[in-house]
Amino acid sequence: MPNKRRKNHKLGKIVLGMLTILFITLVCISWDALAGSKTDSTRGSTTTLKHILKDRKIGNQNSVAKKEHTKTPLEIGKVAYLTFDDGPNPIASEKILNLLDKYNAKATFFMLKPHIEQNLDVVKKMVDRGHSVGSHGVTHQVSQIYKSPENFASEMNDTLDVINKTTNSKTHLIRAPYGSKPYITAPYKAVIKRDHFNLWDWTVDSEDWKMANGAFVNNTIQQVNNLVGTRPLVVLMHEKPSTAAHLEELLKYFQKNGYEMKALHDSFEPIQFQ
Repeated sequence: MPNKRRKNHKLGKIVLGMLTILFITLVCISWDALAGSKTDSTRGSTTTLKHILKDRKIGNQNSVAKKEHTKTPLEIGKVAYLTFDDGPNPIASEKILNLLDKYNAKATFFMLKPHIEQNLDVVKKMVDRGHSVGSHGVTHQVSQIYKSPENFASEMNDTLDVINKTTNSKTHLIRAPYGSKPYITAPYKAVIKRDHFNLWDWTVDSEDWKMANGAFVNNTIQQVNNLVGTRPLVVLMHEKPSTAAHLEELLKYFQKNGYEMKALHDSFEPIQFQ
C-alpha cells in the first residue's frame, strides 16, 4: 500500500507539472495574440494618421500652388491699359512720361535691350513713377528672334535681366515682336511656360506706327468705344516722337470720359491672341 501511494503521488506531480506547462503555454499564446493585435491596431492607427497628415500636406501644397498660379482677370469697363512698345526713345520717352504724370495715368513699357542700355535713366524713371516695364526682345527681327524657341527665350531673358538689374525690381512681362500670332506656336509656348514669362498681346491697335499725323487717336477711340464693357482695353502704342506729339489728345479723352488708365502687372491674366 505505501508503494501504491508513492506511485500515485508521483503520478499526480507529473500530471500537475504537465497542466502547469500547458497553462503557461496557453497564457503565452494568448498574450502574443493580444500584443500582436495591439501592434496591428497601433500600426493601423499610425498608418492612418500618416496618411491623413500626408493628404493634408498635399492638399495644402496644392492650395498654395493653385493660389500662386491663379491670376486676376483684367477689369472690363472704363479702364484703359496703355502699353508702349519699342522704347525707350531719347526724344519721345521723357515727353510720354510727363504727359502720363499730368493725366494721372499709368502705363506699361515693352522695351528693346539695345534701347534700354542707351537710356538707363529713363527706364529707372518709369519704375520710380509707378509704371510697369517688360521685355520686347533684342533684335525685333523675325529672322532672328523667331529662329527657334531658344532664340526667343534668350532674347527675352537677356532683356529682362537688363531691366531687373537697372531698376532693382523683378518682372516677367514680355511682348512678342509683331504679336504672338502666328509666331508663337506650341514649342514657343513651351519655353514661355518653362521660363515663367507673362506674354501680352493687345485688344486695341492704335496703328500709331503708320498714322504719324495723329490720326491714331481717333482710330484708338473708335476701337475703345466698340469694345468697352465687353473686353479689357489693352491699347498698343509705340515710343515714337509722332505718338508723343499727339498722345495728350488721347489722354484728355480718357480722362474726360471717366476712364482709369492703369499699368499691367505679373499678377494679371495676360491677354493673348486666340
